[in-house]
Amino acid sequence: MAQILPPPPVPPDADLRHYDDMPLEVRRLRDSGIAGEPNAEVFRCAVLLWCVAWHQLPAGSLPNDEDELCRLVGLGRDLKTWKKIRAGTLRGWRLFADGRLYHPVVSEKVIDRWNGSRVVMWNRECDRIRKENKARKDRNEPPLEFPPRPEPIPYFWPPDSAWNSGGNDDNSGGNPPVVPAENALKGREGKRREGKNSSAAASRVATAPARADGFPPERPPLEPRPEDLAFAE
Repeated sequence: MAQILPPPPVPPDADLRHYDDMPLEVRRLRDSGIAGEPNAEVFRCAVLLWCVAWHQLPAGSLPNDEDELCRLVGLGRDLKTWKKIRAGTLRGWRLFADGRLYHPVVSEKVIDRWNGSRVVMWNRECDRIRKENKARKDRNEPPLEFPPRPEPIPYFWPPDSAWNSGGNDDNSGGNPPVVPAENALKGREGKRREGKNSSAAASRVATAPARADGFPPERPPLEPRPEDLAFAE
């Protein structure tokens, strides 16, 4: 049976490209598993992908495409090097139903900032309507209604069992789910690597569950922060 993937943890319309900054908890990163990664190139590429994901659509996601990921970490077309560092670089990332990759901590930060951004946009719209209603009053026209304040979007990261719901018993022994590499690096030069199941398995990243990636447990969903208004301009 085909594996049934969970829905994305981030709304499809989440867009943070207008934010140049990305929140980074110093203590959380310092105590994380990726901070103890002995391969400096893995650490560099992992952090770079967090930054890249911040300005993707939806925010916090990555394409499940080996050529594109290789380019995004600054390796150009060096797929050989990318295959060597892929598992460590994509630590914690999971494949979701929209065909894109998401990370639990990056998604948490995206939801927090997106909630704040939605409040900023709502305030701007209310200001616009307020000005318009003043002009409409002078013209003896009925006022426009104000939109409701947007409800905070909760942050939710699925449990490991969400990736085992499609009859896939590969992880029935308690191993963490995996993110499959797309088309086994697209079968370079059109050659099928038959009989190399071990290589195919190695090209898939064994992503750790949220608490096994070295990060402390995620905090509860956060309410929109007043300080987000400071980033409106």
